[in-house]
Amino acid sequence: MKVFARMEFVALSTPVLIAIGLIVFGAATVKGVAGLGFPLITVPLVANIVGPHAAVVIIAVPTVASNLFMVAHGGGTVARLRQLAWLIVGLVAGAAVSARLLRDINPAALGLILGVIAVSYAGAELVRVPLRLPASPRPALSLGVGAAAGLLGGSTTIYAPLVAAYVDSLRLAKNEFVFWVTALFLIGTTIQVLTYLQAGIYRGGLLGIALLLCLPMLVGTWLGIRMRDRLSPDRFRTLVLVLVLLSGLNLIVRTLWR
Repeated sequence: MKVFARMEFVALSTPVLIAIGLIVFGAATVKGVAGLGFPLITVPLVANIVGPHAAVVIIAVPTVASNLFMVAHGGGTVARLRQLAWLIVGLVAGAAVSARLLRDINPAALGLILGVIAVSYAGAELVRVPLRLPASPRPALSLGVGAAAGLLGGSTTIYAPLVAAYVDSLRLAKNEFVFWVTALFLIGTTIQVLTYLQAGIYRGGLLGIALLLCLPMLVGTWLGIRMRDRLSPDRFRTLVLVLVLLSGLNLIVRTLWR
């Protein structure tokens, strides 16, 4: 707990807040275009500015708002919800446990985890190595994948690799895929934020900063949705992945050389 207390509250200067706001705006624009990627971009980049603990805590709230904004457009069915029920149970349990343990994770270890996730995900996508999990109605497998995603996401806000890989295995249409991936992110991040609140992690003005960042997130998401049909999806995605890769490498180097 002493580790987390050191992060509690470094006051953020105006230039730092502006820099974080611009990162959130840019990542939200990406999410508006592609349907995902918000925490994968924001968390490593913001961690390079304010440290991994503060980055995870600050970005969790606009991530919830972003997912809620996207889910509000609809696209799911009750039948699909039943198919994903055990995955959701595991996700909720894993996120609640992992979020409660955040304050006990060493900052260097958390920074390294974030960097490795960013580099692994972006690298695999850039060389087009598909990450696909076997989608199965068997409760044990769905529960295990959900729990693993929740444990990873609750302490990093990054649920995408496992959740997107599992949902992709269901071979859904594009709009349904975006809806359910976003809905699962929303469930995980909501549990994460509620756990942080209950544990008293949002102190020293962090909650206010997190809520303030919802504004550039909403503007960026709206802009991204409007830009969706005007950009080359492949070129845009490549640029984003390169950015994620570089931010992850920078985070790893900074963590190992401290």
